[in-house]
Amino acid sequence: QGELGLTDAKLTLPSIGEKPAGAPTSITFEGTLSRDATLWAGQAEVVLPSLRLAAKGKMQFGAQFGLDGALVTGPISLATLPDWITLGGLEGGTLEISLDIKGQGKDWRTWQTTGWVALTNGLVIDKRLDGPVKDLYLRLKLVRNGAELKRLTFRVNDTDASLSGVIRNLHTKPTITMKVESSQLDVDLLIPKGARSPLRDMLETLAESTRLVATVSVDRGMYKQFLFSNLSCRINIGDGVLDVDRITGQSDGGNIAGRLVMQMPKQNPADGEVSVRIAGVPFEEFTHLFGVKEHRGSGSSGGLPQPERENEPPDRRWADSAVQGHLEDLEHLEPPDAAPGENGFGERRPAVRQDHSRHPGQERSGGNREYRREQPGA
Repeated sequence: QGELGLTDAKLTLPSIGEKPAGAPTSITFEGTLSRDATLWAGQAEVVLPSLRLAAKGKMQFGAQFGLDGALVTGPISLATLPDWITLGGLEGGTLEISLDIKGQGKDWRTWQTTGWVALTNGLVIDKRLDGPVKDLYLRLKLVRNGAELKRLTFRVNDTDASLSGVIRNLHTKPTITMKVESSQLDVDLLIPKGARSPLRDMLETLAESTRLVATVSVDRGMYKQFLFSNLSCRINIGDGVLDVDRITGQSDGGNIAGRLVMQMPKQNPADGEVSVRIAGVPFEEFTHLFGVKEHRGSGSSGGLPQPERENEPPDRRWADSAVQGHLEDLEHLEPPDAAPGENGFGERRPAVRQDHSRHPGQERSGGNREYRREQPGA
């Protein structure tokens, strides 16, 4: 038995932080070592201010390293941890870990890990987000080389989300099947406000090294003044591609459908295509999205007023139409406060060519034309 003092040592712990010299830290241990010094059995404890991590089991040394042990933390108050422990922006909550670890060799990815990770009332603060992530609740069950996400819920401002699913091949190329639900979603939270965003980084990582299939359902949603309900879609991520298909929803008595396909190269601009089909949605709803009082465009257009809608207000007499566009980079979409010709980040906006095609069965009228539509009160 003995104690290893690390107070004067400077340590770098990946994904945890960098312990400065002078921060109180020690490891106590007690056990039995075999005569040939190849097998140790016993228990050890890492002692920090406000934190004690206890582990017990067997370790094999020599030609081949082996481990058979257990780690149990008990409730850990994250708000009381030393300042040098960062945990990726996790600032508050109660964390509990109970793991059984067994493996041979130095490649930990071949080891088998079973147990639980639980987080209650978590708080994440990241300057790149529009607000703190509150009420973070996690129940994750680890099963050998996979995991079951029993439940993950959180809230950002007025947006909430609930996730559950299964992860296979956790240590090689993970395959994830997930279900995502939200009673209220502000889409603006998903749009980058600068050159990068946590969501963009996460999508690129998933697209590069993971295969993911997720079903998404949203009861109520908004993007600026545009409101929608009963939104659902399917998300496929893998081989560097983000594919969001089967998009359906409702807005102001009309229907919305579409698909988004994006190439997501690591640390490079995204490139993709988006198609949207709308029916019965007031045209004014879309001009609100850009924060302008007029709308200009050119190209061949369809969607003439249907005869049975002649008695409706002008802004509602729009037939079903399909719109397709090519996006060089979603981060260059123009926010409301962008200067003319810029994307809101002081950069020139790339040209986007759109094909406004007519609804099947409708006659083309007017050919290529330019139109300008002012909102009421402009």
